[in-house]
Amino acid sequence: MESHRFPSDLRPYYPEFLILLGRERNRELLARVEGRRETASDGSSTLLEISEAIARLRAGTFGLCEECAAPIPLERLRRVPYTRTCIACQAWPAQGSRPGRP
Repeated sequence: MESHRFPSDLRPYYPEFLILLGRERNRELLARVEGRRETASDGSSTLLEISEAIARLRAGTFGLCEECAAPIPLERLRRVPYTRTCIACQAWPAQGSRPGRP
């Protein structure tokens, strides 16, 4: 299992993130059953994001920004465990350029 890219400083938190993602998935399913959530107009859904985060966790790429490949800070992952990007890369569309690029 050492061959995957899961950031070494996050390995001890692997079980915690599985639990967090499971809770998020259950919360989202309950909200949908109760009619409080619907799929966004662009077809995206929090459930899909959660499922993809679980797949990234199992594949060993969880915790790495999909834009710049930098580790995503632990506190960000705890707040939004299905996030795909670091704060800098999440903000770049609003700034007009990618972090570290003109």
